[in-house]
Formats: sequence, structure tokens, C-alpha cells
Amino acid sequence: NQSQFNAAEQSQPNTTELLQQAQLTTKDLISNIQSLTKALDDLNIN
Repeated sequence: NQSQFNAAEQSQPNTTELLQQAQLTTKDLISNIQSLTKALDDLNIN
């Protein structure tokens, strides 16, 4: 029973990993938004 429990626990996604992935995704989104905003500003200037 104990080994079955451990196996089930191993298959659960790691909360810390999920949070890190979410943070990276958020950083990418912010970066993309900043790039788009700058591109729009450049278009408006021209």
C-alpha cells in the first residue's frame, strides 16, 4: 500500500514547477505585450 501511495504521489504535478512555469509564461506574455506596444508606438510616429 505504501508503495502504491508513493507512486500516486509521484504522478501528481509538482506545485512548485507549475508555479515556475506560470511565472515564465507570464513574463513571456508581458514581454510580448511590451514589444507589441512599442511596435504600435513606432507605427503611430510614422
